[in-house]
Amino acid sequence: MKNKYLISLITTVIASFSFASEFDELKSLLDQNLNEEAVERINHYADANPDSSHTAFLEGFLALNQQNWDQAVELLKKANDLESENSMFLSKLALAYIRKADHAQPTEQPMLYMTGVDYFKKAEALDESNIEAQMALIGFYSHAPAMVGGSMQKAYEHAEILMKYNKDLGTQQVAQLDQKAGKVAEAGQE
Repeated sequence: MKNKYLISLITTVIASFSFASEFDELKSLLDQNLNEEAVERINHYADANPDSSHTAFLEGFLALNQQNWDQAVELLKKANDLESENSMFLSKLALAYIRKADHAQPTEQPMLYMTGVDYFKKAEALDESNIEAQMALIGFYSHAPAMVGGSMQKAYEHAEILMKYNKDLGTQQVAQLDQKAGKVAEAGQE
C-alpha cells in the first residue's frame, strides 16, 4: 500500500515537471511570435490538459499574437478565472484589452484602455518584478492626461522599481522620462 502511494506521488511529481517544462517551451515560442511552430503543439497540449488555466493562457496568447482580440480577451479571461493570482496571466489579459482598444470604435476605446490598465496594475501588485506590467504602467502614467490618472511622478516610481529587476531597461526608461519632462541634462548623465 505504501509503495503504491509512493509510486503515485513520484508519477505525479514527474508529470508536473513535464507539464511545466512543456508550458514554458510553448510560452517561449509565443514570446518569440513563432505562432506556426506553436499551433500544433498547443493543440496537443490542450487535448492533454483541456480545463487547465495554462491551456487557456496559451490559446489566448496565441490569439493575441494572431491579432484576434476578442478571442484573446475571452481565453485570457478564462485563464485568469481559473488562476486569478497569476501576474503573467493578468499582464497578457491587460495587453489583450489594450490591443483590442487600439482597434475598437472610438466610443469603446476609453473603457477598454482603462480595463487594460487596471489589469496591469493588478499584475504589478501581485509581482512587482513583472517587467511587462512595469513597462506598460510607465507608458500609461507618462502619456495619459492627469484627469485619467497620468502622472510623471508615478511613471518615475515604476521606472525605479523596474531598475531593481532590469537595471539597463530601468535606466533607459528614466532617461526617456527625463527627456519627456525636459530634463535633458539629467538624461545625458544616466
